[in-house]
Amino acid sequence: MSTTTESPESPPSTTTVSIRLNRDANAPAHGCAEPFAVGVPFARGAVHEISRLELEDPDGIRISMRRRVLECWPDGSVRWLLIGFLVGTESSHAEVVLRVKEAFESSEDTKRLTGSTPTTFDAGPVVFDSTETCAGPFDEARLTSAVEPLTRLSQVQIEDADGTIWVAQIDESTTNLDAVEGAQFRTRGRFHARAGKPVASFTAQTTIVPGTGLARFDVTVTNDRPARHKGGTWDLGDVGSILFRELRLVLLLDDVGETEVEWRSRPEDSFSSIEGDELSIYQDSSGGENWNSRNHVNRDGDIPVDFRGCRVRAGESEETIERALPTIRLTRPAGRLTATIPNFWQEFPKSIRWSDAKLELGLLAGEHSDLHELQGGERKTFTVWFLIDSPEEPSELGDLSWVHHPIVPSLSTEHHANAATFDYFVDTESDPHCDYVELMQNAVDGPHSFFAKRESIDEYGWRHFGDTPADHENRFYDGPKPVISHYNNQYDLAYGLLLHFARTGDRRWFELARDLVAHVVDIDRYHTTSDRPNFNGGYFWHTDHYTDAGRSTHRTYTQDCPAAKSGQPYGGGPSNEHNYTSGLLQFFLMTGDLEAARAVTDLADWVIAMDDGPSSILSPIDDGPTGFASCTFTEEFQGPGRGAGHSINTLLDAHRLSSEGRYLAKAEELIRRCIHPNDDLDALNLLDPESRWSYVIFLQILGKYLDRKVERGERDDRFEYARASLLHYARWMLEHECSFRSRFEKVEFPTETWAAQDMRKSCVLDFAAKYGPEDLREDFSRRAEEFFRESLVGVESFDTKACTRPLAILLTSGAQRAAFVNAPPEPIAPPTEELDFGEPSGFVSQRVRVKQIIKSPKLFGALIRLVLSPRKALRIVKAFLR
Repeated sequence: MSTTTESPESPPSTTTVSIRLNRDANAPAHGCAEPFAVGVPFARGAVHEISRLELEDPDGIRISMRRRVLECWPDGSVRWLLIGFLVGTESSHAEVVLRVKEAFESSEDTKRLTGSTPTTFDAGPVVFDSTETCAGPFDEARLTSAVEPLTRLSQVQIEDADGTIWVAQIDESTTNLDAVEGAQFRTRGRFHARAGKPVASFTAQTTIVPGTGLARFDVTVTNDRPARHKGGTWDLGDVGSILFRELRLVLLLDDVGETEVEWRSRPEDSFSSIEGDELSIYQDSSGGENWNSRNHVNRDGDIPVDFRGCRVRAGESEETIERALPTIRLTRPAGRLTATIPNFWQEFPKSIRWSDAKLELGLLAGEHSDLHELQGGERKTFTVWFLIDSPEEPSELGDLSWVHHPIVPSLSTEHHANAATFDYFVDTESDPHCDYVELMQNAVDGPHSFFAKRESIDEYGWRHFGDTPADHENRFYDGPKPVISHYNNQYDLAYGLLLHFARTGDRRWFELARDLVAHVVDIDRYHTTSDRPNFNGGYFWHTDHYTDAGRSTHRTYTQDCPAAKSGQPYGGGPSNEHNYTSGLLQFFLMTGDLEAARAVTDLADWVIAMDDGPSSILSPIDDGPTGFASCTFTEEFQGPGRGAGHSINTLLDAHRLSSEGRYLAKAEELIRRCIHPNDDLDALNLLDPESRWSYVIFLQILGKYLDRKVERGERDDRFEYARASLLHYARWMLEHECSFRSRFEKVEFPTETWAAQDMRKSCVLDFAAKYGPEDLREDFSRRAEEFFRESLVGVESFDTKACTRPLAILLTSGAQRAAFVNAPPEPIAPPTEELDFGEPSGFVSQRVRVKQIIKSPKLFGALIRLVLSPRKALRIVKAFLR
């Protein structure tokens, strides 16, 4: 069957996009400028040339900006554009306007950085200079009006338990003068221990905003050794971990003249001067009511936090405050340096120290009473902001108070709808389901909000902040409550948060998503290439159901749980059933965050690698696909389920991000493997809620695949195969599917989550109405509404309706129904000819195939191949020894 291509409609000739700048209502007004980088979507065909853009403030004054295309529509027009600009606002809500016009002078930023060498950046008022061996933000920073530099050295250091300094050695450095965020100097390398042996890797990036003395420094430290995870448990104290006393950033200032040292604990405070030569600000715990929560246990099961909050020692004085967001300001004859660390108390332990012309920023502070542990395959990113200016000519960026309460840009809900920012979008005011909107508001308002949930188990500290406690696990947890259980972005909560940020314009949704994405990118993924192929680079499960996380933190499982202690088969690790990327992709498009984008493609590469038969230890016997990417519930089941569905979704996201054909090809391979238009649905036992409920997740993602094919104008055989499969299952659902509540006697734990999962059936049937025959569209839509209603009524019947898991499901799946009601999508015409897809052949996993070979005469040939390949034999032995 040939592929058909559909032409887009003609675009409007002029587009105006209002970008609202939303200030935190609880933040002090500062009246200073802030740097922004915001993604702006456009409707298909609206923008082909980004030079036809200008940015204006409310008074019509043009604002210089930088820009980069993040994504294009299939016709080549701009779909997502990242713009960077600098602007100030004193009101709680202000706007700038982006215009697309027929012709005018380009407003490309005229404040551009130049570099006389790859590591020297002239930002205008300040010249930043780094050496190719500098692992810090910069070595010398000099005001162009001054003769002497203000700083003379910066370095990232790790101090081990013996006081030995691990030296950062740079292996690679790159420079980009044209990034939207500013000029960027990026380095990669490793920390080396006493004997010169590398113990951890790092990447560091300094971003300098043109026309200012502002620099942002991001450093990511990674333990890329594998964990041993003996017995399938992932506790702290694993032999693959690295233990150290402190990770710090050190800056040495020039040694000419005296230093005036000023500091403040919070942005709303005035600066104070110290009497004496030393300053120490140390945040030991979150400072919250549950500051010494069991959430903070270490490898020995102890809770190594000593006091509530932050201790400040300034000269001879000392005080304790609960939650610090400190800033230090150092003034010398050569200029003034202001520095601050975002999320200072949220990601404790942190410290700022000054003495003897040396500024030390404890990213993982040495004042902590325990050694810090970076687990095998774990990493963490830290950020520091610097501002260089002169007291006589202060910067428009002020005193960096905005770092701790940054303005959040948002677009109108109307623009999101017109630009097709999300697949199915309706703002909350137009949503006919008021009860749904009210229920979702629990996520940001009231005693059960995600902000309140953080406080319940003190979901703070450098490893925990950003994640959401899995409070739904309390119901069947037999132990001291609240249970310590981590959600790890199950059901792509990040995507749901961003969707509702766009639906409401309420900055709180974005704040939750921003913190969650940062946590997922670093902590919830396995950053190693030295473990099993089905683990390397993967995504960890949430905490095991109705079990305390204990010492396993955000990795499942712990050796302290009853099942592990009793010797029952127990094992965890990264899994295809827990692989969520759509929120990461959406965050990249809305912010330009490259780490979120890299996570999407890395996780898609993991899907491909885990299914790669030749890399498996069983390849000498059978080198076909392993089936790890497509199994659900058990390795033997290779039909439609969430394991295969999430793998396909990840591949679709990576293909959208990169346009690499291999991702789409693998997605279509898995679709063919797991579902067929002529499947025997009675044999699949789809009404078994414990083992087969997630077939609806697979069908939801199949609908997303069909949408992507239509968007690309690809109505080919693969499209028709997927459509026929979806409709085969949807017809069965019309006749047989019922609510989970109506068969609670078949589930082990009857909870509100089962009722929330009924929402997915509504989504599947909406897709069926879009892609199905005309005579069934009304039936599909009617049943979609019935399942939508049943889901909401079911969730509302539980007093746990505002728990994390049901809200996450409804946030991501519930909004689609409103879009189908308000503006039903154009039905997709059926194929012009009847297609024959044959009969299902079935797929068997590699392990099952090997078991079959062992029992057959084929085993002899496999053993011969193994003898002739000693490298493979050695690899098998090593794998089993692990």
